[in-house]
Amino acid sequence: MSAFLPERLDRLRIALEAYRRRLEGCLGDPSSPEFTVAMNEFLEFIRTVDDREAYAELEAGGQVDRYRAFLGPLVLRFIWAMERVGHAQAVARSRWPGGSTPLVEAPAWGAYTHMGQSLEGIALGACRQFAMVGCGPLPDSLLYMEEHTDIESLVGIERDPKALGMARELVAAFGLERIRIVEGEGERIDYGEFDLICPSVFVTPRLATLERIAATAREGVRVILREPFYTGTLLFEPVLDVLPPPLEVIADSRSEPGRLMLKRYVLGLGRRRERTGP
Repeated sequence: MSAFLPERLDRLRIALEAYRRRLEGCLGDPSSPEFTVAMNEFLEFIRTVDDREAYAELEAGGQVDRYRAFLGPLVLRFIWAMERVGHAQAVARSRWPGGSTPLVEAPAWGAYTHMGQSLEGIALGACRQFAMVGCGPLPDSLLYMEEHTDIESLVGIERDPKALGMARELVAAFGLERIRIVEGEGERIDYGEFDLICPSVFVTPRLATLERIAATAREGVRVILREPFYTGTLLFEPVLDVLPPPLEVIADSRSEPGRLMLKRYVLGLGRRRERTGP
């Protein structure tokens, strides 16, 4: 252990506390320019922190969970604020003569941009039904699948009434007949009809949703897992090390993690073991 580690760990804590206070100061209006600037700067900070040893000490001390409880919901509010803007722009684009391609003007770090990388290693030829769990108000993963795949049925699952209505509005505006937006909770629905499933990293509870997939999906299904690593664990609960059987990693993407510090994995669902006991 470096003799300077305590000092570096203190610097990391001080920086995180400074961002916490700054973000707390503009929570009254999460759509304000002040909040947007502060959150963008914070996301750039977690993307560029280069002291892995100090961060490991922060995790070992149990402090990451405390920060996540505050920052996780906050980054969701930020993303939804950005998606409301993107939603309005997309609806306006739908009124242009001949529609618009691409359907959304996605940020370079958004799900639309990274969805193609998430599909690496997945044979889509036999895929007939895809589910995006927690599609949000701007279902950009579904829009990507609409534009770049031939999958017959694209289903967005969302539990928030406002996001549900906005997603349906956008799908109707573009007349996207392959996409269907349904109300549901990730940890409660039956996944038996789907060939490919992608739970949003914002879906909570993450582990319970994966447990439900493991319990109800059919053998051979593929699951796209967006998993936080390094400073991404400040925002999202990691689940890779506690995957419910028979879900297992069969491939991982070498794509860039982006601003939210996410790696992408493909999970497979193998044969369920027969119960031998009572």
